[in-house]
Amino acid sequence: MKHGLILVLLSFAGVNLANALDLESNQLRVNGHSLHYYQAGTKGTPLILLTGYATTSNFWNSDFVECLAANHRVYLLDYAGINSSESTNLHKLSIKSMARDVNKFSQKLKLKQPALIGWSMGGGVALEASFMAPKQYRQLYLISPIVPVTNQQQLVFPFAAHGEFKSESDVLNYVFNNNLYHYESASLMQLDSKFIVSKNTKLFPNLEFMPAQGEAIYQWTNSPDTLNRFRNAKTPAVFFIPQDDVIIDQKVAESMMQHYPQAKIEPIKDSGHAIAWQYPLEMCHKID
Repeated sequence: MKHGLILVLLSFAGVNLANALDLESNQLRVNGHSLHYYQAGTKGTPLILLTGYATTSNFWNSDFVECLAANHRVYLLDYAGINSSESTNLHKLSIKSMARDVNKFSQKLKLKQPALIGWSMGGGVALEASFMAPKQYRQLYLISPIVPVTNQQQLVFPFAAHGEFKSESDVLNYVFNNNLYHYESASLMQLDSKFIVSKNTKLFPNLEFMPAQGEAIYQWTNSPDTLNRFRNAKTPAVFFIPQDDVIIDQKVAESMMQHYPQAKIEPIKDSGHAIAWQYPLEMCHKID
């Protein structure tokens, strides 16, 4: 994972745009620290959303979340130290530590058989949480997830080169161009209004999280122990794989998904890495 982009991301203030989604912002103390989360929806089965590398819960597409909240109780979870006034020990950050927080979060809120929706790095966190507590979750929905690999396979592509960012629009255009299929900058204003909070300092965690998250991803995806537990997993999972991903090598990822015991693999045509941004309502309707 490359980290230089975040230096630029954090240098722009951004604009906070309101949206119609009814969200409650809360803090919950788990495993000795406070986790920030949003809650939406008052009925139906619970869903916990786990975001990806270098993003916060504010990065989710609000149309996707609002659609889910019509029939579910939806929890958008931040990882320790993100959207929180508390600091966290990044030397101890790992996919396992994030997964332990997810499990404790679910237990403390007494959520009955929630499903986990994990995007990118969040897919790995969801998998790890289910490895630790296979009976706790009824289903995993994994959107462009990281997965364990063998023999030092390269799962993540290097980020695309870019010129100097001179404005916030330059930054967001770069982010969307890398995450959406056939992205056009003319759609930026419309897309920008769909963030939970459209402010760069709220969309992306502090700079020091980037190398820690990158190292956590590398260690987890290249661990033989992770691969062994992946091959013996108990929780049913749907893997949504975009056919035009420039972030994760989906040929490598799909070859590994074949080893998951209860896998349903669903390719998504004409989509980049952020499938829930590319097709928010269509993806919502795939979630039970």
